[in-house]
Amino acid sequence: MGTTVAAVTLAGLAMAPAAHAGNTTCSADSTTSSYFGDCNRDADDGDAGGVSGDAGVVRHNASGVEASAYFSAKSEWFYGYNQDMDRKMRFRLYWKDSSGRMHTAVDQYLGAGVNEDWHVSLPEGVKVGIDVSSSSTGRAALNSLRA
Repeated sequence: MGTTVAAVTLAGLAMAPAAHAGNTTCSADSTTSSYFGDCNRDADDGDAGGVSGDAGVVRHNASGVEASAYFSAKSEWFYGYNQDMDRKMRFRLYWKDSSGRMHTAVDQYLGAGVNEDWHVSLPEGVKVGIDVSSSSTGRAALNSLRA
């Protein structure tokens, strides 16, 4: 009987969402075993038709150690935050035009502890993607945003 109870308990744990999960699944998450991807979308950001969001690479069991990229559809600002990571991180914002061609608006590396923001001017309604990465942490991306 003890085995049955243990199996039920483990099955319940396996079904529970991760404590660090964002409000959406990242479009791409190739993070390494020491990190996890964390992504969030906000379709109610005050920009009719716009969708804001963020993608981050977060170190397991190390509160505040993360690098995250955030796109604000309403203000058309892109933010890169490299908080307490011990390496340079790459931050990108890209968009797809009506013919399906990809364009890069921001592609920058930020050192440890560096935060930066960029004002971008994107055509209204285009699909927007963001990502943050390094060769040692892997990559987290969110491609379901809209200007």
